[in-house]
Amino acid sequence: MIKGVFKVPIRGSLFLFYPVMIFYVFTMSSLGITIAIVARNLAQSVMLMLVILTPMLMLSGAWTPPESMHPIMRYLSLISPMRYFIDFGYSVLFKGNGIRYVWDDILGIVIIGEILFAFSAYRFRRSFVK
Repeated sequence: MIKGVFKVPIRGSLFLFYPVMIFYVFTMSSLGITIAIVARNLAQSVMLMLVILTPMLMLSGAWTPPESMHPIMRYLSLISPMRYFIDFGYSVLFKGNGIRYVWDDILGIVIIGEILFAFSAYRFRRSFVK
């Protein structure tokens, strides 16, 4: 869409972007699994998604850059995988930065994904061992 429709040049490596996109999909899937494990029914899971994903979007940097946020909000945004992925995407696709400049964003995505997946696996196992 960006290159074909809007004629914006892609300066970075797609070979770096796609594997990290897979990590991001894993992280967001882990968040969805965690919400499904914690909620008791569909209505609760929808409400939890609204409570979690709306602030995550607001603090991600997609609408407002993190530099213009209050320092407390900027620190709270560090628990959002969306912020790391947006920073990574801008850096790689538009600025042409390599892995040397975006490794911390990749690490943030992977760590949050591992924590969410480990928590949901623990809760899932615990729910069947009663």
